[in-house]
Amino acid sequence: MKFQNEQTALGAALMQIAEDGRFSSINPLFVKGKKIPNGFLVNGDTALFLRYRSKGEQRNYRFQYTHENLQDIVKTPMEDFTRVILGMVCVEDREVCCVDLAELTEMMHFRDGPPIVDDDTPYTLTVKAEENRSFRVSGKEQGANFIAHDVVIPRNRFPDCVFSKR
Repeated sequence: MKFQNEQTALGAALMQIAEDGRFSSINPLFVKGKKIPNGFLVNGDTALFLRYRSKGEQRNYRFQYTHENLQDIVKTPMEDFTRVILGMVCVEDREVCCVDLAELTEMMHFRDGPPIVDDDTPYTLTVKAEENRSFRVSGKEQGANFIAHDVVIPRNRFPDCVFSKR
């Protein structure tokens, strides 16, 4: 069977996790009985949601999440998981930017606009991967003027973010 580009990009992130000394298992992720596409359960306690982008415009990678994607992530029952992590694979830069649930929630709610409630409006996380700088991640609703402040993420944070609390 041929493999897809997505499997190659996400496989690079999963390899970094599997090569870490704290790794014990990776399984499909189920949230409330629903299998999550590109979702993984790491070491039985960490929910990992992976996405990738091949090219970034001016070293900016835009990761789009539908309302359903966000509900899967934000409504992940914390009693079932120690950590909830979004891993964003920036293929051209060959790095993974990770954001935890608290940071995602902060970006979605700390902005100059109304709360995100529209079921049809995608939410975009933009990862700025400027050379010799930490990642800068910001969130924005499609078509909206409301942009959250940047969250600064160290480039060496992945895969450690999967195994330990910040």
